[in-house]
Amino acid sequence: QHTSALFILPVIFVALVRAALRGDLRKVLGITNVFATVCSGLLGLLPLTYLMLTCRWAVQWRFADTCTVSGVWRALIRADYGTFTLGLFGETGSLAEGAWRYLKGLWA
Repeated sequence: QHTSALFILPVIFVALVRAALRGDLRKVLGITNVFATVCSGLLGLLPLTYLMLTCRWAVQWRFADTCTVSGVWRALIRADYGTFTLGLFGETGSLAEGAWRYLKGLWA
C-alpha cells in the first residue's frame, strides 16, 4: 500500500531521533543494520518478480500487464485503475458488473 509510507516514514524518523538522543545513532546506522534493511527491502520485491514470471499463465487473474518492468511499475503505482474499480484493461462498468465478469472468468 502506498499509504503505508505515511505511517512508516514518521516511525523511522522518531526511531532515528530517539537513537540520536540516546547516543546510539552510530550503532543503529551501522553496516550490519543497513545491510539487513537493504536485504529485507529487496526480499520484499520478490512478489513483483512473481508477477512478471506468471504473467502469461493465469491471464484471468491479473488486473494489469505485468509482463514487462514498465507494466509492473504501472500496476504498482495503480496507473491504469482506481481503488474501487475491477475493470480489466480498460473495461468499464459498475463494481457489481466488474465482480460479475470476474466470477464468470473463474469458470472460463
